[in-house]
Order: sequence, then structure tokens, then C-alpha cells
Amino acid sequence: MRRLFDTLLPALLLFGAAPWATAQVPVSAMLSHEQVAVGENFALEIRAEGASVSEPEVAPLEDAGIVLGVPSLGSSTSVSIINGRTSMVQTKTWRYPARATREGRLTVPRIKITVDGQEYFTQPMPLTVTKNAVSPVSPQSRGGGATITLEQMAFAEAATDKTVVFQGEPVTLVLRIFELDDFNVTLRFPQNIPLPESQGFYAGPQATNKRRERRGNFNYRVTEISQVLYPTVPGALRIGAWQWQGELLWTDAGRFRPGNALR
Repeated sequence: MRRLFDTLLPALLLFGAAPWATAQVPVSAMLSHEQVAVGENFALEIRAEGASVSEPEVAPLEDAGIVLGVPSLGSSTSVSIINGRTSMVQTKTWRYPARATREGRLTVPRIKITVDGQEYFTQPMPLTVTKNAVSPVSPQSRGGGATITLEQMAFAEAATDKTVVFQGEPVTLVLRIFELDDFNVTLRFPQNIPLPESQGFYAGPQATNKRRERRGNFNYRVTEISQVLYPTVPGALRIGAWQWQGELLWTDAGRFRPGNALR
């Protein structure tokens, strides 16, 4: 089995020479998949920005047929001092492991988050849930017969530590590659992996480190690439997509044979 492993992970930065004002809708949500099978794992990511940000109210999702696990939380704070006045903006990201409990065309309902004392809602999102797995692969967990998908074997993420900066203020772009730390999973990718285009920025130091991290029920080897960028012009800039190809290799724990996929 061979597939293309293409990453397409854009990041958006907004900045200018004047203090930033909170957008009309400073909350957003996205799904890692638009189509899943009943019981198949996917991710729901919620983001909010403001001086004071509450926890998202996710209880309505259970009535919609979606069960959430404990989220991983990312947070960053941007502080600016202009003419003696200090302003602070928090950026919080919640990444929930999720699964659907019933088949059909479901809708992820609006999710309420209170930002700076005002209630905001994310947009509803459609989710198609099928009876059978969409693209299962053969490796099985040692504790039973749970199928592991390609998306759980390897995936990539891109993020910045700030979404609002001033001209010349450093912002760190962080790129992460996750490889399942089991079944001899290996993701072969270019040694000098191309970084996203960053027009409008001066590219500063770049660093790479490796570590391990647990996501949900799985342990991963993580390759993290970080680069400091300096915006050279005011306005709204977009960091380009992170796009590359790699080959995913694994060992079938049930049949003891190798598998591979170009992704």
C-alpha cells in the first residue's frame, strides 16, 4: 500500500504598529477529519484569544453523538507596553481526542467560550460518520484488537507562539513531526526538510530537537523544528503551508510482516 504523505499546515499572523484590538469573533474550532468511522479517533481543536479566556463549554457535544477525552492545552501570552499602558493577549488552544458514537451526518454544535467577559461561539461543523473504518491499517494494539490508523502512526503540526506582534518583534514558528513509538514505526522524511515560505519576515535562528510525548493512548517520538521570524512590514501576513512528502514504515504486530505507505 502506497500513499502520499503531504503536510499542509498554514499559520496566520496579524500585526501592526498600533495596539491590537480583539477581533469580533476571537474564537474558532476545527476538526482533524471531516469523515470518520463510529468509534474512530479524531481531534477537535478549539482556539481563543483575549485578555481573559474561559474554558470552552463542550458538554453539548455528547448530545450530538461525540465523546471527548481529556484535552492537551497550549497557551501563550503576548504583552505590549505602549505609552506606559500595558496590554496582554492570551492565546489558548485546546486539542481534544474525540470519537463519534453513532453513524450518520452529525453536526458539531456551537461551543461557547467567554472572552473578556463576553460570550462567543464557534461555528457549527459537519461530520460524516460511517459504519466501517475509512482507511484502517493492520497494526493492532498489544492489549487487544484495536485498529491503529495511519493518522495515529504519524502526523505533523505547525504553530506560532504569538498571533499578534509588532513590526520587528520576534515570533517563533514551531513545526512538529510525530512518529508512533511502537510497531517499529518510522517516518522517512527529507534530512533538510523544507520550511514554510515566510514572505514579509526576516528569518532568524533555527533549531531542531527530539523528545518523546504521550498523546491520548499512544507514545510518540517528536521531531521539533523551531525558527525565529521577525516581521519586516506592518499588516496581515500569512506564513505559507508546510508541505513535504515522506515514507511511513511499520511492522504488523498481528501478522509480523512489514507495511509501508508513501504519504
